[in-house]
Amino acid sequence: MRRKIGKWMGMLFGLIGLPLFLFSAQSFFIRDDSSALFLLLFGGVMTLAGFSQYFRFNRWEKKNFTWYKRKHPDFCDANGRVACASCNGRHIRVRGLMQHSYTREHFCAACGTTLYYSPEG
Repeated sequence: MRRKIGKWMGMLFGLIGLPLFLFSAQSFFIRDDSSALFLLLFGGVMTLAGFSQYFRFNRWEKKNFTWYKRKHPDFCDANGRVACASCNGRHIRVRGLMQHSYTREHFCAACGTTLYYSPEG
């Protein structure tokens, strides 16, 4: 649930920042209003930060265990044990990504390749 809130908050920030950026760009470039420069920069940063957070959460949701099993069927056995597709290593580690992402990254301990992501808790 917390991941969904973070994902949609990113989309909301991006959608609020986009019209702010566009309207201030029109004022700054077309009307030569130099006072719109602050809103232009603020709207641009807000749009980029919001949409990048949304797409980052979206990538983490798509690259899950079932995605890895479907993409690399030779490296998953019937018991659910996973091997690295890069080096065929069997030692898989898990770490939290932090930054209020509520996501865990499963990676190969031998080569460091990220295999897939899973939600915390």
